[in-house]
Amino acid sequence: MCARLHREVVRHVAAKHPSSIIFAAGWSLGANILLCYLAEEGEGTPISAAVSMCNPFDLMKANLGLKEGFSQVWVPDMAQHMLPCAAISYWWYNTESQQG
Repeated sequence: MCARLHREVVRHVAAKHPSSIIFAAGWSLGANILLCYLAEEGEGTPISAAVSMCNPFDLMKANLGLKEGFSQVWVPDMAQHMLPCAAISYWWYNTESQQG
């Protein structure tokens, strides 16, 4: 279950706007997570259409690429900016797990 937070966001949007058509777009790792969500939900998703852009389909191979070249400059900065997002996700996941 790789897309729990995304599942809740999609459900929230669908509940708040029941007559709306929902589209989704994912870029890079977000594209990978989007496709994971869509695979898990199947036809049960309220998303009508989705696009996956620059998806690192092979995460192990993509990880190796992050250790070379210019990636060594921007990866630490990207990680620093992702820390607040990770903290929120961690809090949400633990809060929801305790509520059942």
